Amino acid sequence: MKRLWYLLILLPIAALVVAVVMSSYRPEPKRGAIVSLTPNVTEILFELGLADSLVGISTYCDYPSGAKDIQCIGDVGNPNIEMLLSLEPKLIIATNMHNEDVAERIRNAKIKLINLKIDSFQELYDAIELIGKETDTAGEAVKLIARLKGDLEVARLRFEKIPNSERPRVFVEIWDDPLQTVGGPSFINEIITCAGGVNVAGQIDDGYPRVNPEMVVQWDPDVILMGHGFDGKDAKSQFASRIGWSKIKAVRDGRIIDDIDSNWLLRPGPRLVDGVKALAERLHPNYPKNSAGETSP
Repeated sequence: MKRLWYLLILLPIAALVVAVVMSSYRPEPKRGAIVSLTPNVTEILFELGLADSLVGISTYCDYPSGAKDIQCIGDVGNPNIEMLLSLEPKLIIATNMHNEDVAERIRNAKIKLINLKIDSFQELYDAIELIGKETDTAGEAVKLIARLKGDLEVARLRFEKIPNSERPRVFVEIWDDPLQTVGGPSFINEIITCAGGVNVAGQIDDGYPRVNPEMVVQWDPDVILMGHGFDGKDAKSQFASRIGWSKIKAVRDGRIIDDIDSNWLLRPGPRLVDGVKALAERLHPNYPKNSAGETSP
């Protein structure tokens, strides 16, 4: 009888121990533990099927939803290096990491660091290809690149016959103080072109130049594309209050685009295609739809 009572007491305890152990169990990553220090890299890794290998992400890695369940170790400029190293990653991937002290500590720990530069669609394709090679997902990378190229080519072909003189002229405001826009080398310039527009600052040989507000008045864009918010304030009234800006065609006509997810436009990752499609709809609202429900000349 005593043995039966012991079993009755111990079995629930044993079950509880097993449950606790199982809840804290994390499968060993198939391709080695990876840390992503930038949101666009995190999105690429998820697209390549590497969610199970991600053990650490940066502060702004908020997509897809599964990223929120991964350990956050700070941002690319100032990660928690002790926490990062404690995760024992085999590979750390960042974009535009300029903190050489952090990079040196990572290298001293014998951890491979890939520091990517992605300022164009081609550099995005190159980055995906490199990540695929480094993570044994080259096949998935080829498929992802092909899909992105295909979608962008469809978008480009829709508007390629429209001459620049007939395309909406777009000013992109990345920041307001100091006033900052996008020049020719920026991937956002490519987004505007694929979406059937013309970047008024496209001739500037700087990806993200600061410009004089009077220059925007001279450019007189048809459309203003917002890359930031005004904390709930009306964008049109904010622009109209600037000296001379009430004369700008985009402000007069109310063609201010501030409802596209900024991550689709400013985050050089797989969702840039969504940004192109959304912008095309805003720039060419009167174009007929094709069979897929998308804008088509």
